[in-house]
Amino acid sequence: MIAKLAIACLCCSVCVHGSAESESSLFRIRVEQKAIDYILKLALQLFHRELTNLNIPDLSGDFPVIFGTAHYVVSNIKGTDSDLVDSNLKVALNPLGVTASATGVHISLSANWAYKAGGLIEIRDSGSLDMTATFDFNITASSGSNNGLPSFNISHCTFQSYGVKAEFHGGASWLYNLFSKAIDGFIKHALNNNACANLKNAANKLGKKELDSLNLNLTLSDGVILDLFLTKPPQFNSDYVESFHKGEFTFGGWSQSWEINSSVITPQTNKMFYLFVTEPMIYSFAIAYWRAGAFRKNVSSETVGWNTSFLGFFIPNLMKKY
Repeated sequence: MIAKLAIACLCCSVCVHGSAESESSLFRIRVEQKAIDYILKLALQLFHRELTNLNIPDLSGDFPVIFGTAHYVVSNIKGTDSDLVDSNLKVALNPLGVTASATGVHISLSANWAYKAGGLIEIRDSGSLDMTATFDFNITASSGSNNGLPSFNISHCTFQSYGVKAEFHGGASWLYNLFSKAIDGFIKHALNNNACANLKNAANKLGKKELDSLNLNLTLSDGVILDLFLTKPPQFNSDYVESFHKGEFTFGGWSQSWEINSSVITPQTNKMFYLFVTEPMIYSFAIAYWRAGAFRKNVSSETVGWNTSFLGFFIPNLMKKY
């Protein structure tokens, strides 16, 4: 947690204010649009990985030929590449969360195919095929609060593929067109049905793993505790996301209510992150460390290296008397 805050501080401004918008939040974090754009670019790598790891079942079927019926199987269908990370991503913030969308993204897939035709003489053949498809997607990620801890989920996802093309390798080319349309439709259906499900599953697992390891009740030096639990769900605005934290330093179970007036804080510079620290948070820091004994110091002649005789230079009668 400390490391994450340290990284944030490298690209943020810290604003000290006498008040905050939330009645119980001594500390707030604001993430600006430019930081969200960067974070979503990283998140696209997760989506890209899920696309290339799609679990697409085998396809099989029958088609008529001049000498009877042929049975075909398309197996080991898997994604190989996508230009998703380099796509023209559009990001928008709204009250529901962060929405990312893109159109005309390409994905490449590979598979093996085989067929056999019955009759007096059985004919068999096999080979490989490469496929490409184009798709559009729209994803909304939202965040909330559960007992002071942040929550995350993919609340909306649409994935629409089209323009599937297959290139066959090996075997008799005259048979390709007999089942290529079935393959095109199957791949499009599989992508549309599985892409969002895989993404939601992966994102929710990753989000839960990260949130489960997040410590918002930090134990600092001298036994002082910093409470960073959320006081309400994060707020999504048109150009930033803001989280509201208790932000109180405590020691030995001591805590108190703080009077915080409402005001609007407008950042004056264009940074990726902002940390808003209120005066009550600073007061709680001082009181907690005072209670922990951090400001207590015994002064003696052994610690400072001199005795009270130096006072004789300033008060001669005191030195004569003592």
